[in-house]
Amino acid sequence: MRRKFHHAIILPSLCCISFYIGIHIVGETEASFTSQVSPEPMEISAAFVFPAIIEQLEGDAEEIANNAASKYEIITNDFHDAVLPELYTRLAEIEECEQELRIQLNQLQSIYNELFAYQRKIQSYEESDTLTFHYVRDGYQHVKRIMEDGQAAIDFQEIETIRSSLQSQINELEREKSIQADHQENTKSLDETEGLNQAATNSNNLKQVTENGQENF
Repeated sequence: MRRKFHHAIILPSLCCISFYIGIHIVGETEASFTSQVSPEPMEISAAFVFPAIIEQLEGDAEEIANNAASKYEIITNDFHDAVLPELYTRLAEIEECEQELRIQLNQLQSIYNELFAYQRKIQSYEESDTLTFHYVRDGYQHVKRIMEDGQAAIDFQEIETIRSSLQSQINELEREKSIQADHQENTKSLDETEGLNQAATNSNNLKQVTENGQENF
């Protein structure tokens, strides 16, 4: 009986001691782990614009510049003297192409402005980030050349000269047409007047002959 009582006391005591030692070890381990894994703040440089976007802007700029060059070529093509309907069509074509040219150059300017904003943004970054975003700088320079070449190649003063010359031809032909129409109208009126006069003369002659014949009887 005494032996059983002794075991009953020792066993709970051992459990308490083990539990205490376990808590102490876990506490030290947790404290040690926590002190080891405290990270330093990390700075992540996220791309504010992806290369695909820059490539798309470059492609759009090239397409717009090519279309503008085609429109300008249509305007400056040689056009020989023609009849009025053809001149009217040609003038309308030039005015339409000029309007489209201005729209296209504005679109090209918008693309350049967007890339210029990206270019200025990367200038505030560290040197390593600037090198990372080299595609922004390259795209900006590419579109800048496209825009400058397009602006240099398209001369709106020349377009104005071509349009003015064409309008002068139209005005001259319209004036000649009006003169011809007036001449034809005058000729027609004169012919009608002469016809009436001749008819009146013939009528008078016939009347005179009739009267003379009656007198002879």
